[in-house]
Amino acid sequence: MNTTLQPENDKWMVLCLSPVNDFRTSLENEIQKELQFHNVHSQTSHQQLPEPLLQSNDIHKRLMHLVQSLEEKNFSMLLISALNSTEETNVNAEGHFGEYTLYHYQTNLYALKDGESILELSMCLCIYDYQLSQISVANFARAIVWKMAEDQVIPLNIYEPIEYYTLLK
Repeated sequence: MNTTLQPENDKWMVLCLSPVNDFRTSLENEIQKELQFHNVHSQTSHQQLPEPLLQSNDIHKRLMHLVQSLEEKNFSMLLISALNSTEETNVNAEGHFGEYTLYHYQTNLYALKDGESILELSMCLCIYDYQLSQISVANFARAIVWKMAEDQVIPLNIYEPIEYYTLLK
């Protein structure tokens, strides 16, 4: 991690590259909520680029324009999440046996400075297709953000237990 990062002072853009607009919007919103819990100011890309990110030259140009304009809009960090690859695999774990698809979901964090993007963190979450029904978008977002906290890229906030007291008269 670059020790000059100050997440509480930085403004982050959260971008999920997915042609499924509901998934993109949900994941970006959940990551934003998790980042806010860790005192990181962020905004989602679907607020500035609301149309589905289907493969086309127009969308590619609009994405590039959005990324290139972030520094002008006072964003100092860009968090990009996308399905990177899949592989067919033979699994013999967790009580599951047979052929399954393994999804590699890549998340990269870039610092934006002087017109350049500097890779600060890269992580990959690997999920088997049989696990998909057990994982919510909120769980997925929490895993991404908690990994950043674990790697000390963002501050670690821990829920404090609330103690309830009964007042006696």
